[in-house]
Amino acid sequence: EQVTDADGNVIRENFVDDMAGRDSGGEGQNPKYVALLAGFAMLYMQQTNRDSRIKLVLLDEAFSKMDQERSAVCLKYARQMDLQLIVCVPDERLQSLIRNVDCVYGFRRHKNQISMMHIDKGNYLELLEGVE
Repeated sequence: EQVTDADGNVIRENFVDDMAGRDSGGEGQNPKYVALLAGFAMLYMQQTNRDSRIKLVLLDEAFSKMDQERSAVCLKYARQMDLQLIVCVPDERLQSLIRNVDCVYGFRRHKNQISMMHIDKGNYLELLEGVE
């Protein structure tokens, strides 16, 4: 992160490691996710000669300490770079992410069986907002 004055001169630079070390929780996670997503984007840009244009990134328990605003910034950043994210989060995190994703699937393990269910984003948002 570069901080500039009114003339565009760099007056301070904040490096990812410094920002992550001094900030707590989501503030420390944010620069790490930005760096991670930028790294994936660079990797995929190097493979432009491939027939497949998939730019898949798998994230387990992503954005776990971030608030809704910081999570949204990271998800929008990934979208701007044309990255396709599969994000695994516990139920309690879904509410803060659902407005910034395309589709949602729920998984449930019962005994030795795992079931999967598509969650209708529109219906879920209506429930959150109290619309019947």
